[in-house]
Amino acid sequence: MTPSANGPIVGMVDTSVDPPSQFSPYMLTPINVTGDQNTPGNEPTHGTIVLETLVDAMGNNPGKILPVDVYGSGDSTSVWELLDGFYKAAQAGANLITISSGGTGDSPMMKTMIEEAIAQGIGVVAAAGNTPGQIDYPASYPGVISVTASKQTVNGPITGTSVTGGSVQLAPYANDPPGTQIIAPGTTLVLWNGQTWVGEGTSFAAPSATGTIVDLMNQYHISLSQAVNIVTKACPAPRK
Repeated sequence: MTPSANGPIVGMVDTSVDPPSQFSPYMLTPINVTGDQNTPGNEPTHGTIVLETLVDAMGNNPGKILPVDVYGSGDSTSVWELLDGFYKAAQAGANLITISSGGTGDSPMMKTMIEEAIAQGIGVVAAAGNTPGQIDYPASYPGVISVTASKQTVNGPITGTSVTGGSVQLAPYANDPPGTQIIAPGTTLVLWNGQTWVGEGTSFAAPSATGTIVDLMNQYHISLSQAVNIVTKACPAPRK
């Protein structure tokens, strides 16, 4: 499907991406805030899996994705790089920013930046984390759409599958602290280098929810808040 020219842009703050060529139409020119380029390896990067999951969850009503690399060639990122990546995604016109990373460090600067972005109408989606009982940021900041993971596999927009109805099972690894809003499939299957790869974690539940929000906005020409409300009601996180 052709991405909507007037639909929302998703800022995907993650690692570098190296998706198959068929995903190129969905991508805007990637941004790298690290100054350090990752060398392609023999398996898909985390960001590649997130990007393909986003496209899958957008169904027949895709939007454009702006990949923002905050990892470079490393296995970890810093608060400063995450802040820079978030800022650059917002400045580049992202209407939604999805973040599939986090930690226990509470950064006042990150909190303030997210608050300012939300006040400007930018939606922020974040993975709740893979350590049950832990308070992860940025998912736990007020206004962030926090997403935990079910045992299910991503298969298109989550409002159109058996994910709905509040009857799904929380994945055993999934964090689900108070304030978590959405549960989405935590397992994703992606095609890369002629092979199918499996990703598992709240990292992939977050883009599953994000992609569904984009699908609803493009399909029904509704606002971000309306789409978020639909997904939240259809796929609520388990009650605490």
